This record gives sequence, structure tokens and C-alpha cells, in this order.
Amino acid sequence: MKLQLATNTEVFTKLYRIGIPVMIQNFISASLNFIDIFMIGSLGTIPIASVSIANQIFLIFTYFITGSQGGCFVYTAQYHGKGDKKSIAEIMSFSWLLLLLFGGIFTMGGLFFSNHLIGVFNTNAGVVDLGSKYLGIVAISYIPTAITFAYSGMLRAIGDTKYPMYIAIFSMLLNTLLNYLLIFGNLGLPTLGVVGAAIATLIARIFQCLVIITYVYKKTDVLNISVGKLLTNANRTINNSIIKTGIPIFITEVVWVICISVYLKIYGIVSVDALSATQIAATMASVFHIIAQSVAYATATIVGNALGEGDVEKGKTNAHHLFVVALSIGIVCSVLLSVIGPMAGGFFNITDSAKESLNIIIRINALMLIFRAMTTVNIMGILRAGGDTKFSMYVDTLPLCLIGIPAAYIAAKLGYGITIVMIVVATEEIIRSTLCTMRLVSGKWVNVLVEG
Repeated sequence: MKLQLATNTEVFTKLYRIGIPVMIQNFISASLNFIDIFMIGSLGTIPIASVSIANQIFLIFTYFITGSQGGCFVYTAQYHGKGDKKSIAEIMSFSWLLLLLFGGIFTMGGLFFSNHLIGVFNTNAGVVDLGSKYLGIVAISYIPTAITFAYSGMLRAIGDTKYPMYIAIFSMLLNTLLNYLLIFGNLGLPTLGVVGAAIATLIARIFQCLVIITYVYKKTDVLNISVGKLLTNANRTINNSIIKTGIPIFITEVVWVICISVYLKIYGIVSVDALSATQIAATMASVFHIIAQSVAYATATIVGNALGEGDVEKGKTNAHHLFVVALSIGIVCSVLLSVIGPMAGGFFNITDSAKESLNIIIRINALMLIFRAMTTVNIMGILRAGGDTKFSMYVDTLPLCLIGIPAAYIAAKLGYGITIVMIVVATEEIIRSTLCTMRLVSGKWVNVLVEG
């Protein structure tokens, strides 16, 4: 009993030390999009829909980046537990090659094909026009954002989360100030609306990237690798190991975000009002879900470090404790969203039909936060830390592709309202949550990747 209590204390201390800064940082990063949506909300339904779609493309980009970096983060956590700095430096070299590849592809797409990309999700002329203008500007921030994500993930994996949190706070404050000035034309500046929001976001993301690079090279002794070495310090053995573990993570992230994008298209089939309502509700839910994501990131570090030390039982025990934390957080966040969400919805300038749908969708999303919290901590935290990436790939993608999307599409095409469509979408979340919880209990997820 004493040993169990000591273990609990150790886990919760690490969770607090790692998770709180990560939570604040993730909240700030997500708020860059939320602030745009919230402040654009006063301009009407079309601007909300256009920025929402442009941000959906940004979401796709972030999933490509985090997916490509997933194997790097898993190995960094375990090598840090082992105390192997040389291997971490070699992982960073591979990480940079991936982020430059995907960052470059998405930047070119956003700069030169913005109309086509927005048109994939909605053909409304006003939405395409405003959305493409917004996307064409924020696309310039994609490579800096990829660098920020990579360094933030590596810092998380070695347990360094405090300063990235401070950097994210300053970035959010800058974005909010610039939104105030450029969207509405305050202090004598031109009124730019959606374009102003894009410029504000671009400046904030570049600022965040420059500051985190400065921190890494001045304050850390593990990740401050010269640019020359970053591009030439690759280790084929480590790269192959990362690829083997990372490919299922990459597939999971890419398939997941594509499916979420298909959902966006399905909501648009119902109506523009339904699209706006679902995106507002999703943005609100994402703010609360950040807490679960932060626990997941901290869990990946805590469990990964324990496995890297070779202590499998400690890794399992930590995982079980943190899963209970995830369940508790999901329940609390569900209650908060169901109470606060409808009140916050009143600030948006949308049609009466959209407002009515919004209140119902918020309550559905609130219930789903419980299951999403369990799924997120299981998949992003526990299963990936244990190298169980193939199973997490299957459980994270198959219910989406085989159940959620086909059923939601059929419901939308048959003329059902957005409430029914959202209930259908919620079903696959419950299935995924159940499957990955069963995997956790089985103990089959544990793999020590850095023996010796």
C-alpha cells in the first residue's frame, strides 16, 4: 500500500510538472484559431465558414506534421529515459527532414492553390473568396509552425515544458492584439476583416517559431544542434526504427484528419448554417479537450521514460493511474461545456436556425468529451509510449472509415438534420473508446524500444 501511494505521488507530481505547462501551451496554440473564429464571429455566417474551412486545412497540415514526428517523439522519450543524448541528436536530424518536406508541400499548396483547396469543402462563392484570401496569407506560416511543433514535441519528450508555455502565452497575446487592430481597424489602422485576422495569425506564428528556436539554442544542451548537423547527422538504424514505429502514427494522423475533413464536407451538405454551427461547437469543445490532450502528452513522457528505464511494471502502473485521471477530466469538462457552451454561443452573429442547432450540438459534443478524453490519453499517451502503434492505428481509423463517415453521409443525403448526423458521428467515438480501453487492460501494448 505504501509503495502504491508513493507511486501515485510520483506520477501525479510528474503529471503536474509536465502536464500543466503543456496544457497551457496547447490552449494558447489552439486559441490562435479560436480567437480568429471568435472575433470574426461578429462579421456573420460567411466569414465564420470561410475561416473555419481555412483552419481545417491548417488542421490537416498539423496532423501531417505531428504524424510524421510521432515516431521521433516516442523514441526521444525512451532514449531520454535511458540517458542517450547522442541518439536524441540523431533523431532531431531526421525530424527536420520530415518537417521541411511536409511544411514545404503545404506551403506551396496554400500559396498557389488556395481557391481549389477551399472549394473542396464548400462551393459558396463568398466562402471560397474569403477563405482563399485567408489561406493564402497563413500558408506562409506553415514551415515556421512545423518547426515550432517539432521543437515543442521534443522538449515535451525530455520533460522541458515551462518555457514553451511562456512563449505560447506571448504569441496568443500578440495575436489577440493584432486581431483587435487589423480586423476592426482600431487605432487608425485599416479595417481588413478576414484578411486582418490572417495577417495577425501569420505574425504570431512566426514570432512563436523564432522565440522557441532562440530558447532551444541558448538554454538546452540536448536539442541545440547546428543546422549543418541537423541535415547530415542522420543514423540509418535509428531512422529505420523510427519509420517502423512512426508509419502507423503517420497513417493514423493523416487518415484521422482526412476523415474529419470529410465530416466537414458532410455538414456542408446539410446546410451552410449547419457547417457554421458544427465548427463553432467543435471549436468550443476543442478548448476543453486540450486538457485531455495535455494529459496524453504528459502520459507519453511519463510512461515512455519508465519503459526507457526498463521498468515495465512501473510503466503499466503509471498508465493505469493516468487513465483514471483522463476519465475524471472528461467528466468535468463535459459538465463545463454543457453549461458554458450555450452561453458563449450567444456571442456569434449567426442565423436563428444555426443558433438552435448550435445549442444541441454543444450538448452532444459535451457528452462525447468523456469518451474522447479516454481515447486520447489511451492512444496518444499510453499505447504510443508503449510502441503499440499498429493497434492504435487500427482502432483510431477503422471505426471512422467503416462506421462514422458512411453512416453520417447517408444520413445527410437522406435529408436528416444536423442533430441526427452528429449523433451518428458520436457513435464511432464510443466504439473507439471501448476498444482502446480493452487494450489498456490487456497489457499487450507494452514494448521496450531501446534495449541495451
